Amino acid sequence: MGEHTFTRMKKTVTILIAVFFIATLTAVSVSAQPHPTSRGPAGHPHMRWDGHNMWDDDHNWRWDGHSWYEREHNWRWDGHSWWDDRHHWRWDGNRWWDGNRWWDGNKWRH
Repeated sequence: MGEHTFTRMKKTVTILIAVFFIATLTAVSVSAQPHPTSRGPAGHPHMRWDGHNMWDDDHNWRWDGHSWYEREHNWRWDGHSWWDDRHHWRWDGNRWWDGNRWWDGNKWRH
């Protein structure tokens, strides 16, 4: 009688180990789906991490951890305004501000 119980326990343990093994392999294979290194987070497929900065290839912007930089014109987004760091100008959405004057499209005005 004891040998019969041992055989049943052995079969049960074998089945449980097999189920655990299959579940582990399934979980590992699902999590290991290939993703291109240039792929960004969900919903942002054209974003990529180059090891230093996050790049948004749709808009050609670079995120340095603090601000967005627009690569073509070298502008920086601080969350409120675009800044032209080369000329120390700020874009308010309508016009450029240099700290003292507004640019109206033709000349600087106070």
